[in-house]
This record gives sequence, C-alpha cells and structure tokens, in this order.
Amino acid sequence: MIIKKNITKLLILVILVLLSVVYGCQDQEPKLDIYGTLPDFNLVDQHGYKYGKIDTEGKVVLANFVFTSCTQSCPVLTPRFGIVQDLISSNDKLSNRVILLSFSVDPEHDSPSVLSDYGMKHGVDYNHWRFLTGDLEDIRDVVNGGFKLSFQKLTKSFDHVHDDGSVHVHGYDIAHTNKVVLIDTEGKIRAFYSGVDFGDESDWDVDKVITELEYLSQ
Repeated sequence: MIIKKNITKLLILVILVLLSVVYGCQDQEPKLDIYGTLPDFNLVDQHGYKYGKIDTEGKVVLANFVFTSCTQSCPVLTPRFGIVQDLISSNDKLSNRVILLSFSVDPEHDSPSVLSDYGMKHGVDYNHWRFLTGDLEDIRDVVNGGFKLSFQKLTKSFDHVHDDGSVHVHGYDIAHTNKVVLIDTEGKIRAFYSGVDFGDESDWDVDKVITELEYLSQ
C-alpha cells in the first residue's frame, strides 16, 4: 500500500514537472537581437511641432516609412499601425510607454497640414502616433544613413484607378522600404518586421508585435 502511494506521488511529481516545462516554454522571453541604434533626427510632426530623437527617450518606438499619396504599400502599412495604435491605447502596460512614428519619404509634398489631414483620415491619436516630415536631406539621413533602409523618388508618371473608377495621374512615385522597425527604451534597434505581405514571406503578426512591445516596456 505504501509503495503504491509513493508511486502515485512520484507520478504526480513527474506530471507537474512536465507541465512546468511545457508552460515555461510558452512563456519564454522574446529573442530580440540588437541591430544598431535609433539615428539622431530633428523633424516636425503633423501639427508642425518640433519632434526629435530626444522626445523618444524612455519610450519603446515602432517606426514605419510612408507617404500620403502612396498607392501600393502604404494602404497596408498605415491601417496596420492603426490597429497597433488601438491596441496600445487600451493596454495599461503600453499606453504611456510606446510611441508610433511614421516618417514621410515624400517630405516635399507631405507638409504638416497634409500629414494632419492624412492622420485624421486614418483615425490617428496624436498621443500615440506621430507623422514626421522635414527637409528631404534630413529624411534621407534618417532613412538611408541611420536605419540603413531604402527610398528613392521615381520621376516616371503612372495612372492610379480609384475605387469609384476615376483615374488620377501621378507625376512621380517613390520606391521605399516596407520595413517596420522596433526600438527599445535605450534607443537600440531590436527588430525589423516586414510590414506588407509577400506570399509566405511576411512576418507581420500583430500579436507578436504587441508581445514584444510589452517585453521591451517592462
């Protein structure tokens, strides 16, 4: 009888150990490398207020690169940031710790007022999400020189067909990165996500992004 009780206790102990291993694996900390540092910048936001690297100190930053007349990747990138914005604004762990930054790669057109209109169209909450613009060379220094990402103005015109069937002729286009960049509270770049789906190659997972934001916000 005593032997049976001991075997039962042993089996229970083994089960508890196995359960702790399983759940422990599920709760592993995200594996985030360091890819560099957030470049220094001094730009203006959608309300015309100065905004620079110093304003991100102590915050986790999620950054992307868009322009308001974009017809290809930006209609995906911007709504995805809108979803992230809604999730962080309703999350006590993130609400005051995370800032979303959208750098315009068409600063010659995207003035603060243009960005403000674009932001309102997409339901931007100014407390959580800033659109940034400035001199073209300053943007180039940030995107190309700092983040080591690409953008280039293309002078070839093209026709854009709207949902209502109307056609708008664009006199130029801008080829730019679709990457989304995660930066920690110390200004270190911790991850690059593909912000737009390319078949099976996309790694954009909003749940994963929120989990990693929470981890860096601790």
